[in-house]
Amino acid sequence: MKRIVAMILAAGILTAAVPACALAAEAAALEDYAPLGLLTESGYENTYFGFRCEAPSEYTLDSRGIFIASEAQDRAAVAEASNSESALSLLKSQLMFGYVTVFSAASDADCIAVGVQSPGIGYDKWEEEETVVDNSVGQTYENLESAGTEDVAIADIRIEKTQFTVMDELHWGMTYSCTMNGVPYYGNSVFMISEDNQYLITFEVTSFDAQKADVMLGYFQKI
Repeated sequence: MKRIVAMILAAGILTAAVPACALAAEAAALEDYAPLGLLTESGYENTYFGFRCEAPSEYTLDSRGIFIASEAQDRAAVAEASNSESALSLLKSQLMFGYVTVFSAASDADCIAVGVQSPGIGYDKWEEEETVVDNSVGQTYENLESAGTEDVAIADIRIEKTQFTVMDELHWGMTYSCTMNGVPYYGNSVFMISEDNQYLITFEVTSFDAQKADVMLGYFQKI
């Protein structure tokens, strides 16, 4: 079930011995990857957009597609592997062509996801948030409709454009619901465009509890 939900919607040791040029190169590399954000033991942090997400302890962090040995799947190991240069480089290459999931975490009933998207090849900026939502409703319906499998039947899809207050700011997004094997399922998507108009970030929360889906947007906090 977690996989279906995911489809709907991704230091200190011997520092003194490291040459200054190497530290500068590392800092430059991190700056280059800034829009992707970093996983932390508590969840996710993105200084480029100025927020963090505190995932409850019962949530499992996704490793951003990087293989983690089953015996080492604690949050610290997942964060370390997901923040490696190879992982960030892969995400950045995918970002050049559009959308990439930079953070996701899930429990048995809930899921949080953060996606970052560039305007795409041939475009240099985004439309207004409301316009982006208008253009996304149809695709979201198709994504939900196609997420069903032989074992999971998805029906009764409803999507509504709305505004959300997230981190004390008003942003456009959409609220949606459907049934999975007859069980109601709920989600909220919130869109935010970066100040330089180069990236769109999407906050996605889903739950089998309609009220919980609204509460989960509070996991995102300004930094």
